[in-house]
Amino acid sequence: PLPASALESDILACRVPGYRPQDLDLMVARGEVVLEGRGALGARDGKVALYLSPNRALFGHPPNDPIEGDLPARVRDVLRKTGAAFLPEIEALCAGVRRDDLVDALWDLFWNGEVTSDSTAALRARSFDPGRAGGKRFVADQGPRFGLGGRMGRYRSRLETPADAVGRFSLPLEMPAASVESRLGAIEQWLARHGILTREAIGAEAREGGFSAVYSLLRALEERGQVRRGYFIEGLGALQFADPSAVDRLRDLKDGAAGREPSAVVLAATDPANPFGVTLPWPAWCTGEGERRARAHVVIADGELTALFFAEGARAIVHLPESPHDKDRLGRSSALAIALWMRRKALRIIGHETQDAPLNASAMAGMLREAGLSPSGPGFRL
Repeated sequence: PLPASALESDILACRVPGYRPQDLDLMVARGEVVLEGRGALGARDGKVALYLSPNRALFGHPPNDPIEGDLPARVRDVLRKTGAAFLPEIEALCAGVRRDDLVDALWDLFWNGEVTSDSTAALRARSFDPGRAGGKRFVADQGPRFGLGGRMGRYRSRLETPADAVGRFSLPLEMPAASVESRLGAIEQWLARHGILTREAIGAEAREGGFSAVYSLLRALEERGQVRRGYFIEGLGALQFADPSAVDRLRDLKDGAAGREPSAVVLAATDPANPFGVTLPWPAWCTGEGERRARAHVVIADGELTALFFAEGARAIVHLPESPHDKDRLGRSSALAIALWMRRKALRIIGHETQDAPLNASAMAGMLREAGLSPSGPGFRL
């Protein structure tokens, strides 16, 4: 589950070359991908999980306890009777309810996992628009008047639907009870996602029963040679299980580290590829700042966390370690990754949170200049 506000801009756009939102829209509208709410984050944002539709029975999460109240109960009853329905249909069957209250109720049910939607456009509008009052509205209009003046007016659709309520809402299919097959499917997915499974990584996946529920299956897979057990990540517990191909990649990276140029990447802190805050603890230098939340980003160079920053609009607040690890080797690649990320995101200004530790006087200042950034006040400008 990922913050909806970061899903496309910070995660899919970084992973899919030439990412286009309309491609995801089409896959969801065709039923190839299913959206599942996994908890609200503030007034308009929330966590969402995406499943290929045949796999939701294996990997999906049962809804939380039903939301209490008259309006949520009425919405559930309507969707139970009608199946998938557009907002005007739901509105007609919930007579007397203000439209804004009805839309809010639908999204409360969505984030709780009780309702699903076939429109990522609605999800996008809900998590990004500052409010419906000034937000765009979708107007259904069925073509020109053909020169007939007002005579065609009554034949034209005048439905005005809020941008965060387009598409159809429905009750999701009931999740089957947990089984050996579903637990094996989850383990296969986790191994593909993490490479190496630790108690912390499994705990972060928030499956019922946690590590103890799948430990016996991991042992069985180890005995069959499908996973390897060992001490792969230093400083973590001894109960670590790895995909064999991940172990081979670790060896290749270790053997070729001496002659290889360091690589750095900027990731959303919530990206599953960011191990900090899940598999690995946050380093001591970012204590109190390290958090897996929307608009937080990490810079990772050869496995080292070299910077942490929070982006708001066209600006970012940057946090750096006091003594960068191998700053000449990792600093340049980190600075270049930051500059490239700023260009892609149209981020204009970066700087430290406090004036007593200006970014243009930090150990990375010269490297940021080499990467093409210009000093601007205590920070840098693209």
